Amino acid sequence: MAKTKADTDKPCYDNPRWSFAREMAHNWFDKLEAIKKEKGEQAVEQLKEDMNGRTFVGEYVGSDEHQHLVKYSRVTCIFYAVIDNMSMQDCMPCDEAWALFDKWGLDKVAI
Repeated sequence: MAKTKADTDKPCYDNPRWSFAREMAHNWFDKLEAIKKEKGEQAVEQLKEDMNGRTFVGEYVGSDEHQHLVKYSRVTCIFYAVIDNMSMQDCMPCDEAWALFDKWGLDKVAI
C-alpha cells in the first residue's frame, strides 16, 4: 500500500474504509523513523531483511478512537508472534520471535 508515511495520505486513500489501515501505517512508519534515528538507515534495511518472508503478528492498541478492554498509555502495536511464510509450522518458537522483537525495540506481549 505504501512505501512512505506520505504515501498513506494520498487522495486515493481518503475513503473512510482505509482510515484504520492508514492509522496503523502512520504508527508503523513512526516506528521505522525512530529506528532510523537511533540506529541509522542501514538498521531499517536490516529490519526489512529480517521481516522478508515473515509475518509479524501484533495488536494495535492505545488509540482513544478504537474501543479496547484494556487502557494503554500510548498508541503502539504489541507483537506476539512471527510466522515464517514458507514453513508448515504455525509460528516461530516464542524465544526466537521475542529475540527479533527485542532486536528492533518492538513492543511485545509479556509472558
